[in-house]
Amino acid sequence: MGGAGSSKRSRREYGGSLRRVRCQADGLALVSRNNFASRKRHYMVKLNERKIRWIIQQKLGGRGTGELALIQRVSRRRVEQLWQTYRLTGVLPALKKAGRPRKATISLQDATLILETYGKLKVNALTLETVLKHNHGLNLPHNSIHAILKENGRALPQPNKQKRRRWVRYERTYSMSLWHMDWKQLSDGRWWIAAEDDASRLIVGYDVFQEATAEHTIQVLKQAIDKYGRPREVLTDRGSQFYANECERREKGISQFETYLAEQGIKHILCRVSHP
Repeated sequence: MGGAGSSKRSRREYGGSLRRVRCQADGLALVSRNNFASRKRHYMVKLNERKIRWIIQQKLGGRGTGELALIQRVSRRRVEQLWQTYRLTGVLPALKKAGRPRKATISLQDATLILETYGKLKVNALTLETVLKHNHGLNLPHNSIHAILKENGRALPQPNKQKRRRWVRYERTYSMSLWHMDWKQLSDGRWWIAAEDDASRLIVGYDVFQEATAEHTIQVLKQAIDKYGRPREVLTDRGSQFYANECERREKGISQFETYLAEQGIKHILCRVSHP
């Protein structure tokens, strides 16, 4: 029994040592197929000119695509692309330069045409872009046209457009701190209302009605409160279902929806006009 157990252990140790063997092949570390396949995470690496040259040399020597892909830690498809390109052209594949291509400089003739067209029409760069394309077959972006106009004193600098605009996303940290409510008319003429939690983006309540009224708004909000509890604040637009304008306030007081929020101790937040 002892001899059999020791022989099994020796075979396992021997197999494990084989998987850990690394051979040096032309200066590149070769990992055995078993060791590579046993890893759970495979990391793709970028190739350079030296590695591409080595791959082509090894392919010319008869080595397989899968083996080369394992050695260089790239996909089989990438090795096949390199080999196919070499067979078609007879030249080692070249890597593309990183980054965006440089903008082509505007010739003196094109710049003169821009200034002449601007002198006749006195329009902005965006309109000049369309005019030059249709009338003269000149494809230039309006930013380049604006740069020519600015260099020649035909346009003023626009510092606000040069600033990097940051996308501001309003989102509360905790659920139940703010709910959104809004109405939307469907294609069949009915109205759909939904209430959404700002932090989790969970739809806490919704329904479809024939009319968008304050009564239906309160009905959906009540159902959501019964299911999830009361939010601290509710955000809506200035629609008549949610809000009473100044004239209505003078005649009738606050809206039915605002009254219900006040009774529940919920703060009502209004969106800016034209900013739903």
